[in-house]
Amino acid sequence: MNRTMRRWYRQPLVIAAGVYVLITVALGLWLLIARRGAGDADGVAGSFTSVDRSTTAATGIPLGVTLYTDTHPSFGNAEDPALVIVEFSDFQCPYCRQAYPVIREIAARYEDRIRYVYRDFPIEELHPNARQIAEAARCANAQGKFWPYHDQLFLRQDTLDDASVLTTYAEQVGLDRIEFTQCLATQRYAAAVEQDLQDGLRLGVRGTPTWFFIPNGDITKAQKVEGVIPREQLLNLLEHAL
Repeated sequence: MNRTMRRWYRQPLVIAAGVYVLITVALGLWLLIARRGAGDADGVAGSFTSVDRSTTAATGIPLGVTLYTDTHPSFGNAEDPALVIVEFSDFQCPYCRQAYPVIREIAARYEDRIRYVYRDFPIEELHPNARQIAEAARCANAQGKFWPYHDQLFLRQDTLDDASVLTTYAEQVGLDRIEFTQCLATQRYAAAVEQDLQDGLRLGVRGTPTWFFIPNGDITKAQKVEGVIPREQLLNLLEHAL
């Protein structure tokens, strides 16, 4: 067989090998993304899916699970909102940090028409200090300064691996140091944070942030979405819902 013929026979083999490599790489990337989705939400807005009604009561929420109460930190119209937004979040989650300025802006813009409720979902396997930080935010809420402290924690997220900064940030937003440190040291809100986590698990929360959109406070129509919602898409969703 001459040299030209050998080259002709080799070309299909080279092409086949190249296609195989491309398929292998694509499959590997897909598996990597799928694994990430099992931990923190992957930061890409998902599509709305109704709460699974096959295991729910007539309300559309699993039996014994509370989606939100007046004791949870909230912002906006608490009396008669056209839309309630409940977020399950983790102060050490980078995707929650990405989402927080958007939802805060939106909540402020529509504060007369919506109610935004914050709930804790600390993922300790990924963020070792998340539970204590959530408890610290509850202590701030007890002094009426949840949202300034909430914003400070996300702005300073890169420093939260050192738990000693929690008191420093509390003082910076005007919290009483002694009351705050006693609250945190005695784990006054440990049970409340754990309740949020357990409720989230029973509601099918897999990562953070996870959102529930509840038109007119009617939990039978609650819709869930996972991940960071781009600003323009969130605005469009709200305009449609309102």
